[in-house]
Amino acid sequence: MDIRALQSFIMLANTLNFTRAAELMYISQPSLSKQIVNLEDELGVPLFKRNKRGVELTVYGKVFLNDAKEIINQWEKSINHIEQVKYGDNGFVRIGFIRDFPIKIVPESIKLFTKENPEVNIKLKEFGENECIEVLCKGDVDAVFTFWEGIKNSEDFDYLIIKKIQYV
Repeated sequence: MDIRALQSFIMLANTLNFTRAAELMYISQPSLSKQIVNLEDELGVPLFKRNKRGVELTVYGKVFLNDAKEIINQWEKSINHIEQVKYGDNGFVRIGFIRDFPIKIVPESIKLFTKENPEVNIKLKEFGENECIEVLCKGDVDAVFTFWEGIKNSEDFDYLIIKKIQYV
């Protein structure tokens, strides 16, 4: 079992679609299938029930999903701790962004920030829309790029509107 297999399992559990999960993981669908089969073989239980309409989590899959998320979170925290030691506490910012965020806004904003703060190292992490706020609340990231309008009403967060986007 490796981190990539756990990440693939979580992505498939979130999408319940092999093709979509493979696309989001930037791997082929057969590679994803093989990772899942290997994981199921290693655990000795089926994690997904496959049918003509797609897949759904089994009871084992539902239990393992929570554990897999905790393992990934702990792994990422460990990586962050190492990076904090390597770069120093004040020189590191973890930024989350949602998958569907307009592609140019994140790099343009990061470029402006690093121009003004060249001593700060940035680590970007992609999340689903609901996940992005969740990891911010848990302190797993320091800032997020999000569409969430509720942040304006939150006393827990400061926010900055970078760009107003009108969808038609």
